[in-house]
Amino acid sequence: MKTKKHSQTECKNSAKKNSGLVRFLTASLFVVSSLFTATNLQAACVDNKFDNILETTPTSQFSLNSDGTATDNKTGLTWMRCSLGQTWDGATCTGTATTTTWQTALSLAESTTFAGSSNWRLPNIKELGSLIEETACGNWQAKINQTVFPNTHLFGHWSSTPDIKNSANAFILVIVYEHNTAAVPKNESGVSLRLVRSGQ
Repeated sequence: MKTKKHSQTECKNSAKKNSGLVRFLTASLFVVSSLFTATNLQAACVDNKFDNILETTPTSQFSLNSDGTATDNKTGLTWMRCSLGQTWDGATCTGTATTTTWQTALSLAESTTFAGSSNWRLPNIKELGSLIEETACGNWQAKINQTVFPNTHLFGHWSSTPDIKNSANAFILVIVYEHNTAAVPKNESGVSLRLVRSGQ
């Protein structure tokens, strides 16, 4: 699996576009925890030694369907290969991911029909966490299998999981930092969404 590396210019442009979310993540976010981390993988990441480290989400784990979806044969979940707002062109995801608030994300998921199915939903935070690729290193490298999920939005993806400690917040998956989950205000509008459904 080859992971896409982003240039400093691309990162700066993305950061500028998502400046509100970036400031919140870097300055005032309470980063809760990484749901899917392992000490040996983190150590290998620091040392850049992956010879004996297996990918946590290998491409072989997924059935890549012709309709722009991917079925995770480990979890049984079927995912949109593109973030909502992007277009699957048969080979990759093009266009710009939709970013929105949590409540709007829930509504968009409920009203979306794609690949002949209308039972799409926001994944919970554990389901989203199952997509993290631990062997992808670096704060500006997307920690996701970009063969399966190309051109993934770098910052956050909404989950359906609210923060039980603060009803004004909900959890997102942050795929560009070392920690993967964070609670952010539900009215934060700089977060994208990737939809999921059960079964093929």
